[in-house]
Amino acid sequence: MSREHPIFPKYDHFRNYYEMKSARMLPLNELVDLRNEVEHLYRQIDDLQALLARTEAGIRIPLDKGVFVNHRESSRFVRINEILMVKAQSNYSVIHLINGETIMTSKTLKHWQEKLNAPQLWRVHQSYLINSKRITSIDRLENRIHLDDGNSVTYSKAGKKLLKNFTV
Repeated sequence: MSREHPIFPKYDHFRNYYEMKSARMLPLNELVDLRNEVEHLYRQIDDLQALLARTEAGIRIPLDKGVFVNHRESSRFVRINEILMVKAQSNYSVIHLINGETIMTSKTLKHWQEKLNAPQLWRVHQSYLINSKRITSIDRLENRIHLDDGNSVTYSKAGKKLLKNFTV
């Protein structure tokens, strides 16, 4: 998309000698980079205007639900759909993400269950909160749930009730 802008005119047309001379003060690659950045900003403005128009028209826009997790000395936003499972470790919890990353937190599993409050996160055991969308198979003989990253977790009697009508 190429839009005319008063600050960044087309480079091949100059109105006079002075305009051409002032344009030569910047290297051409810097002018091109600057023009690309302006075009990128115009695309972002167009996207935001379209989003605003949809909002004003009453069209619901789905947002990724997530939560801020305090980890070490920083805070990080984690989307619910990025969570594979949350595992309890005493009064701590380890959040396992689908990219293989783990985040140790000083909050209990009960805290995360209440804070996340997502229908796809199931408390299948005293020690596990799993993302039901990441289940690959259920071994009902050994009471184990296999997740798509290769991990498997046990489930309790209460978890068995959740899994009763679940099919992979």
